[in-house]
Amino acid sequence: MRFLFYLLLLSLVLGPMHGEELLFEGVWKEVLKTRTDSGNDAYLFLPFNPVIVMVGGYRSGKVKKLAKMYPKGQIFVFESNPEAFPALLKEVAFFGNVFVSNALLYLGSGTFPFYLYRDIYGEPFGSDLECSLLEPSEPLSPFLKKITNVYCLSFTNWCQSQKLFHIDYIDLDLGGCEWDLLQNISEILGSVSVIHIRTHETSFKRDTILFPDVKKGMEGLGFNLLSHWFCELGQGEATFIQRKIFDAMFK
Repeated sequence: MRFLFYLLLLSLVLGPMHGEELLFEGVWKEVLKTRTDSGNDAYLFLPFNPVIVMVGGYRSGKVKKLAKMYPKGQIFVFESNPEAFPALLKEVAFFGNVFVSNALLYLGSGTFPFYLYRDIYGEPFGSDLECSLLEPSEPLSPFLKKITNVYCLSFTNWCQSQKLFHIDYIDLDLGGCEWDLLQNISEILGSVSVIHIRTHETSFKRDTILFPDVKKGMEGLGFNLLSHWFCELGQGEATFIQRKIFDAMFK
């Protein structure tokens, strides 16, 4: 019985089940109809040759869509999950504007423990490869099937090594670490027009920052919420745009 209770909790935490209604907050609801479209609104605010950085790029369909939309852009994709990286690399191999790294762009450089979550059959939950640098709290412990190590690069140092002084769009899916990264790269965010992140309404990973606090923090960094689709007790996806762009459109 206790195990079934944990399974129910986990289904809520990891996102919507099939057919489950998504909730919305923001000012740009018309653009999106389902969670699978979330992030599309971000593209409306980018130039024809954007510099895009995606951290947690296992969704190869999204990467390929960006590559086709912006043939003159540069798309840097970081995927640290050893189970997801080979498939991602194969899917985007023929795009000359996509640069893929088997690493995690984060706060510092080095090797860190990485937690992979699985269902009772040892398979990934749904279509998402749930993983994180964050340790599980007690309710998720039964689903922690594997611990591996991943190589992390400092976001700031990587930008300097690439002589990358301008980024148009950042897309983050870090398993609960999104705000940890964003609040520590504020000097880079001045050039960023759009930030798209995975959000968490609740979590059973230690030290996850939940969305209300992320939203408040993003406002402090000069970004306004454009759209947020989410499951009431689970995960979602949110798009923020720079305040000057937001004010020009909505005020």
